Amino acid sequence: AFYQYRVKSIKRKNKELEEMVAQRTTQISKQKDKLELAYNDIRIVSSIGQEVTSALDVDTLVQTVYTNIKTLMSTDVFGIAIYNGIHKHLEFRNFIRNEQILPSHIELLRDEFYLSVQCFTKNEPIFMNAVSEEYKDLDRYLKVLNRKREEESESAIFVPLVIDNKPIGILTVQSF
Repeated sequence: AFYQYRVKSIKRKNKELEEMVAQRTTQISKQKDKLELAYNDIRIVSSIGQEVTSALDVDTLVQTVYTNIKTLMSTDVFGIAIYNGIHKHLEFRNFIRNEQILPSHIELLRDEFYLSVQCFTKNEPIFMNAVSEEYKDLDRYLKVLNRKREEESESAIFVPLVIDNKPIGILTVQSF
């Protein structure tokens, strides 16, 4: 009787251990998948970095970064602005909206309602998941641009571009 009890006990323990191993294997498999995705994103970003350093002009730079970024996320609007210290403005060249390159435009640093200007002057990224709810100056912005609310992005990212701790411009990615 003791022998049968011991065998059942060992079988029960073995079953519990098999279940724990199966659960752990599933967890490790999921972590591996996440790591592979992260590695792929890092590889893409690294590739972008290599292409950026080889770009000799802003127009090539914008197209190179845009092409690579849109493989990572929805990119309905994309732009890189470079700071012009003489005229105190951000200059967007080859700004892309709905895969169309728009004419160059500037945003004056004194116009603080622009998210790009806020990002640049504070040297801090801006992330918005609901622009229509989070952007307090949206109506003023739309009036200046003569656009309607439904024509605007719903999510937006603005990131300062910095060299040697000095902001040189911003990058924005937005989606509808």
